Amino acid sequence: MIRIECTLVGFRHHAWQGDGLDRHLAEARGKRVVLMRDEANDRNRCATVVCIDSEVVGYVANDQCHVTSAYLACGTVGLLYGQVTDVDVPNRRCTATIEVEEVVAVTPIEADAAFETWDKAHSLLPVMRFDDTELRLMMLQRDIVHLLTTHRDLDDTLRTNLEAYCRLCPYDVSREATQCRRQIADLLAASPHSAVRAWAKRVEVLITGMGSDETTEAVARYIRVQLPRRRVFADMARRYACTDPTEVEQALRSFPYGLYAEYEVSPTDFVSMLYYRQIPARVLRRFLSGVLLLECLCGRLAADGDRQRRQREVAEYVARIESCASAAWRGRTQLLWQRITDAYDSRLAKLNGAKGTRFNARFVCNVVGRLIDLGVYTAEVSQAEYGRRLAVGGKDMRPSVNKGLADEATVKTFVDALVRGTDS
Repeated sequence: MIRIECTLVGFRHHAWQGDGLDRHLAEARGKRVVLMRDEANDRNRCATVVCIDSEVVGYVANDQCHVTSAYLACGTVGLLYGQVTDVDVPNRRCTATIEVEEVVAVTPIEADAAFETWDKAHSLLPVMRFDDTELRLMMLQRDIVHLLTTHRDLDDTLRTNLEAYCRLCPYDVSREATQCRRQIADLLAASPHSAVRAWAKRVEVLITGMGSDETTEAVARYIRVQLPRRRVFADMARRYACTDPTEVEQALRSFPYGLYAEYEVSPTDFVSMLYYRQIPARVLRRFLSGVLLLECLCGRLAADGDRQRRQREVAEYVARIESCASAAWRGRTQLLWQRITDAYDSRLAKLNGAKGTRFNARFVCNVVGRLIDLGVYTAEVSQAEYGRRLAVGGKDMRPSVNKGLADEATVKTFVDALVRGTDS
């Protein structure tokens, strides 16, 4: 038998979710692992699900699943078997050793032809130039690979490059960046120098954290807030100021797999889908350039100061009912509301709620009503009490809490999915 290794992640979303996750991970070493393709996964064509103790507990890491997928395709029962050989509880990841009959040819995942087709069809859309930070990241990637392939020890140059690379590379979710992270991690692990090999775990942790809520939210903020501030965007917006926004929007809506609609609903989930789809860097840059240009042309880029102030006020408002959070959600509602306010900032800016606020208090209370139904806030507190605590301008907000998004099917679906995905 031949053995291969893979990294297991995503535990907080499956059978081991909740307060017992760390205990399950700590007890996982030596346990039997079964791998199987998740063929209906709409984000990752090679997604490989992980089963331990006959339960679905996670997935093979995104940058390695094409390897396990290749071996699964050569098998007869559609399963691979092995055991957990290493556990990293703080970073919520495991290493599994899988036994296979023979070595099979594993090729990099081919780029999805749908993206290339879109890129050719909309080649007239603008593409932002790279700024100094992005050019620096490109240099760092190539220089680190060069230094590692020449068997260099950990001198000041390599250490400085690695530190800068680990800080910058999470903001690039393109196909090429994903492949480069894996190449650098493998070169670090294979180095003859122990000081260099010590960096391998740090890069591996960075890789497995790419799909986490924290990273995808940071990348979403980078796209929505930081990129529009760059001089390269201002130059592009000025050159294309007379572009017909209708044509740009039509091009964006034709982007494969409905990703533009996903961006409109939830920028954070949109970033996650970008990462798992492994979109070529050139195509991804053209698409993001079009998204930001359309927002600029339509005047939809809210002033960052206004957005932050509005989100801060919403956080202060819902803090009034923090003590009403259910036991499972106590202390964890802040991230949930951050994602809701990020996704629906334009709704929050429309002051069609109660007077005395600079945000749409009625909409917030509608969401609160739904969160009560979902168990985020306890139903043991009366609707009257919720209305009293959330009162603004002397107006009791109980009717809005009662509504609970009853007439907001799209928002209701989003909030439901968000609660299920965040509940760990």
